[in-house]
Amino acid sequence: MDSLSFTQIPLTTRSPGQYVEFDFSKMRNGLPGRPYRVLCIGLGTFPSDLDRPVRVDSADHAKAIFGQGSMLTGMCAVFNDQINSRDIQLWGMPLGEPATGDPTAATGTFVFTGTATKAGIIALMVEQQRIQVSVAVGMTAAQTAAAVSAKINTYLDLSCTAGVSTATVTVTSRHKGTAGNSIYLAKNYDPGDRVPIGLTCEVTAMSGGTGDPVAATKLALLGDQAFDAILHFWTDATNIAAVEAFAADRAIATKRNYCWSLTHKTDSYSTLTTFAASRNSAFAPIVAMKGTPWPSWKVAAAVGGACANSIANDPATPLCDLVIKGMLPPKDNDRFSGTERELLLQAGLATLDVNDAGKVYIQLLVTTYKTNEAGYADDGLYLLTRLTTLFYISWAQQVLIAETYPRYKLGDDGGNYLPSAKVATPSQIRATLAAQAVDFGKAGLIENVAAYIDALVVTRDATDRDRVNSFQRPDLINGFLKFASMIQPLA
Repeated sequence: MDSLSFTQIPLTTRSPGQYVEFDFSKMRNGLPGRPYRVLCIGLGTFPSDLDRPVRVDSADHAKAIFGQGSMLTGMCAVFNDQINSRDIQLWGMPLGEPATGDPTAATGTFVFTGTATKAGIIALMVEQQRIQVSVAVGMTAAQTAAAVSAKINTYLDLSCTAGVSTATVTVTSRHKGTAGNSIYLAKNYDPGDRVPIGLTCEVTAMSGGTGDPVAATKLALLGDQAFDAILHFWTDATNIAAVEAFAADRAIATKRNYCWSLTHKTDSYSTLTTFAASRNSAFAPIVAMKGTPWPSWKVAAAVGGACANSIANDPATPLCDLVIKGMLPPKDNDRFSGTERELLLQAGLATLDVNDAGKVYIQLLVTTYKTNEAGYADDGLYLLTRLTTLFYISWAQQVLIAETYPRYKLGDDGGNYLPSAKVATPSQIRATLAAQAVDFGKAGLIENVAAYIDALVVTRDATDRDRVNSFQRPDLINGFLKFASMIQPLA
């Protein structure tokens, strides 16, 4: 066949005229970009919208569709505060409380005693919201409690409400479940705060929340919907294992629906290290803290937002030193020491720290992956960025092949094919992949590009003649995380 091959202009047409068709398959320059889809999963308050992902445009939009003061609304709000990339799409999946198992809501208390002998201000903290109540001379404990309860209930965005009985203010989570146990209650958060003379205030931390939706059941509802990251509130071993399995399953070759997940867990150092020993996943980082004014779900959404913002711009840039916008630092006694943070990192838990300006930042985002399938120590995927870089390389290659060879035929090397015949050969495909590897190198995603190209193998399958097989060994770029120097001064 000596004539050119067309897709829109038939050779048999007899109508006179000038016909032109366009082939845009060679127009792309450089690496492809894509919207980065992030899903926040949390409890909502509107039953009609439960269990399905909804696109979220803003914090006010989240409030309208998930309910003011709901867990998911709070997650979306703090997530959006971290984002400056227009390539990120936020979705929310509201869940309801478990219908079985008799779930309970977490509660905590502020208990007042005495009578004020000097005017002042009661300064409390509820879920990072500063609660200030003016106290006059002669104000009793019961009057103070009533004023505090009323003040708390003016903050409708809180994920809890307050009630009063005599001199006790009881704070109750809006949602039933274990997550409410992480709602922060405190007095005198700032160094200058003092309870007015004559009064005392005792704080009992939130506790007693039980029952959570089953992660495996809820994740199954997503079907094949694509999300690059899933930020969630589950912190128990069973549900985290379900999230890990879900993300790992999406990465298999026949699905290629890549995603990573993230949650946050607040507990003591010993409890966290014991918990970390039971986890081993490259797909599901867990952020560990001793204490924080934000509830666990807000920390997960904010840290996940900061990471997603970085990954969407460059999947290989180290996830460290990222400031978490809007997050107040824990009090000194609620912070891990440097030694404890180092050991938590070695255990596979991501850590946060506080800088000299009082800003909370990601010290390093690591995964819980520690051993390979054979059970031997393996640090190959201890950094999430190694996984996200591989995800992007794989996706970019899929786009490249699909765009370069749309509806092509496949032939052996050496055939005398016209360019318009749309026949791909192994050597052509190899050259296409090699050219993209150069772009990967320029973008700082891989290094030693020449060695990668030398080792690149592309062959036609001997059994399935419609199939091309490829073997690749990219040398992923590394992060500049540590600098070591010995200084030996002379007198």
